[in-house]
Amino acid sequence: MCLAIPYKVISTKDGKIELDMLGEKRTAQNSLIEVNPKDFVLVQNNAIIKKLTKKEAKETLKLFLRK
Repeated sequence: MCLAIPYKVISTKDGKIELDMLGEKRTAQNSLIEVNPKDFVLVQNNAIIKKLTKKEAKETLKLFLRK
């Protein structure tokens, strides 16, 4: 089972998207969805699969962070 995790776009450069999720930085490839810095996206297997609103991203992260 794979999980799609919400990240915030930090920068876009040469087809590589720099992302941040609660201080965890990573890079994803983007070829299908146009994104800009400050957008929120779902990432699965280093690919951006969907743009999210800020509210959707926060609600999804709450589910991951439940104790």
